[in-house]
Amino acid sequence: MYDEIVNRYYQVILNYCKSKMSGNKSSAEDVTQEVFLTLYQKINNLKLSENMKIWLYRTADNKIKTYIRNNPSFLSINDCWDITHEDDYPSFSECDFDCLNSEEKDLLIEYYSGESREDIAKIHQHSMNTLYIRIYRIKKKLAANSSK
Repeated sequence: MYDEIVNRYYQVILNYCKSKMSGNKSSAEDVTQEVFLTLYQKINNLKLSENMKIWLYRTADNKIKTYIRNNPSFLSINDCWDITHEDDYPSFSECDFDCLNSEEKDLLIEYYSGESREDIAKIHQHSMNTLYIRIYRIKKKLAANSSK
């Protein structure tokens, strides 16, 4: 029975995990493995009349949340989508930048200076996703500091 369920739903659940995890294939594969490991461990306690597909989706959602909670460096590109579409330098006063270290200040200035985002990522040896995440976190830090 387990093999039948895996054969039928593995790809569906993997695709679902990829979509929820912004296309991060390796993380989605890890989560999908966790879903089917949980199924294997609980298959004797499940009612086979229960809708297996719904159970798998629900389990996948829980495993995704656990994965993100246990991997704080994981931030989906959807969480920082606004950064990729901004053209204006954020409006903060000079004293707001006191909460940033020099590396954060320099990165933020480079990011909004008009230089190619790809070039900035290469200079700092980051992927584009990492660059967006760093800018997102710097802006969150600035916003938290300016509201004080």
